[in-house]
Amino acid sequence: MKKAFKIALVSGIIVFIALEISIVVDGLSDELISENATIVVLGTTVHENGEVSNRLKSRLDEAFSLFQKYKTNTIVVSGGFGKEGHYEGTVMKNYLVKKGIHSDKIIVDNHGNTTRLTAKNFSLNNNLDQEIMVVSQFFHVKRSKLAFKQFGFKNIKGSHAKYFEIRDIYSLFREFFGYLKYYLMY
Repeated sequence: MKKAFKIALVSGIIVFIALEISIVVDGLSDELISENATIVVLGTTVHENGEVSNRLKSRLDEAFSLFQKYKTNTIVVSGGFGKEGHYEGTVMKNYLVKKGIHSDKIIVDNHGNTTRLTAKNFSLNNNLDQEIMVVSQFFHVKRSKLAFKQFGFKNIKGSHAKYFEIRDIYSLFREFFGYLKYYLMY
């Protein structure tokens, strides 16, 4: 019994470390895209005053940079209605418009309350062969790509926001369980 427990414990630790390494490597390995790609920015906190948080600003700045560099046609901004009282997608669009992206290049999904809902909502109106560039924090890229794959998309790439904070350690730990949930349940 003790031996079986030790084997299970060691196996669990190995799986945890391997998946965490994979999440970090995938999340920090930004990929190249074509001009036909659609950039999908996943939402996060908008402050009560309607300003984007630093974390969200970094995602939007990364999307803006990709849009400028690759001359893509479309950016999708996706998020829900936050407890702060704002639709994340609408605030994200306004931020990008202020940066100089024409509003007709930005599609708003204000019903993307989760990563999975963002992928589902995107799948309703897009070709499964569409090239997608998911933009989020580094620890969130791998699960985001998995969510789009689970809805049938074949050409999913990722780019991470260039913003790091101490809470990313906790977020990386939590992402292990989030990724496993998506992988095993959907």
